[in-house]
Amino acid sequence: MATFSGKSAAQMNPAALMSSARSFMTTPRHAHAVAVALADRIAQILEYYQEQATLLDPYLPELTALLTTPLLDHAYAVLEGRDAAGASARGDTGGGEQAAKKPKRAATSRFIPLERARLIFDAVYCLIKVRGYKTIVRFLSHEPHDLEPLFAYLQTPGMSWRGAYTLYLWLSIVALTPFDLHLIDSRRYAPQSLSEALISSAEAALARPSTESAGAAVFLGRLLTRRDIGEEADRYLQRTVALLLTMDLEMDSHHAQARL
Repeated sequence: MATFSGKSAAQMNPAALMSSARSFMTTPRHAHAVAVALADRIAQILEYYQEQATLLDPYLPELTALLTTPLLDHAYAVLEGRDAAGASARGDTGGGEQAAKKPKRAATSRFIPLERARLIFDAVYCLIKVRGYKTIVRFLSHEPHDLEPLFAYLQTPGMSWRGAYTLYLWLSIVALTPFDLHLIDSRRYAPQSLSEALISSAEAALARPSTESAGAAVFLGRLLTRRDIGEEADRYLQRTVALLLTMDLEMDSHHAQARL
């Protein structure tokens, strides 16, 4: 039997990978132990591809969609839930500008239990780790109206670091899509604009030494290249320069005291 770096072709089994992924995504919510076992199986098979990751390429469109479509549905459900809660608190009836900007997908979205969402994000993270984020993000949905739901999902309490990392990378590919960011800003984050809220979120993540910060860095780098981010980008750069100058002065002071 042919082998790849000591790993048998039987271990690198795309049929088993896809079968496990389909079973995992259709496991009933109450069967958590079964879902955990299937998620572990997916991770195990993907690890076999570590040194021959391009062999996954024929299956990436289907596999990525299988894992991430329910996450995107959930993102819209999270946003829809927030809007409903906000409208109830304000006494709104659902009309007006906010209703006009409501994503069409929201009507068909559904929630995923937090523990199941974490397992899905774990599987997506493993896929990214094996094949590389630059390849995987190409297969993620990146419509302009996906941006706010994904950002709302990112802010979900209890979001895992793997989930946050994945969502920042997902947002990074949406940020490359040509559209006017101000036109999709529903003012949910007022007094901040949507672009200011996105920058603030990524900036806060960068301050935390974690894998999440790596995803935030990719997203922020792409976001700041947009033409409609001009003023916000300038303010971010000013804050960054001021921080670096402060750190430089503190280091000089520390060195001066050390010489005394």
